[in-house]
Amino acid sequence: MPSRYTLMPRTDSLGEGMLVRYAIDMKAAGDPIEEVHAWLEEHRFHLAHWFTVDDLMYLYRGGRVSRTSATAGTLLKIKPVMHMDNPGHLIPMEKVRRLQIERS
Repeated sequence: MPSRYTLMPRTDSLGEGMLVRYAIDMKAAGDPIEEVHAWLEEHRFHLAHWFTVDDLMYLYRGGRVSRTSATAGTLLKIKPVMHMDNPGHLIPMEKVRRLQIERS
């Protein structure tokens, strides 16, 4: 019986933190590590990530968009609404102007 397990949650930030929080709570409740691991494996794809970034240069630095796209998008105040799918790919879902977001 291993004392540690590795899990690739394919999430980021808040989603990964939520999984860790649930694992801590389950372990504190007395659940065996095998059961905690099985629960995490089963539920790691049940998280939906929708987000946007304030500065498109972050996407440029990460290789997601070209420098031209990042510069033009910044000048035009365009923010992409992104979604992370189960394999961990970032998918642009929509492009909105910052003015639209601020008024919502």
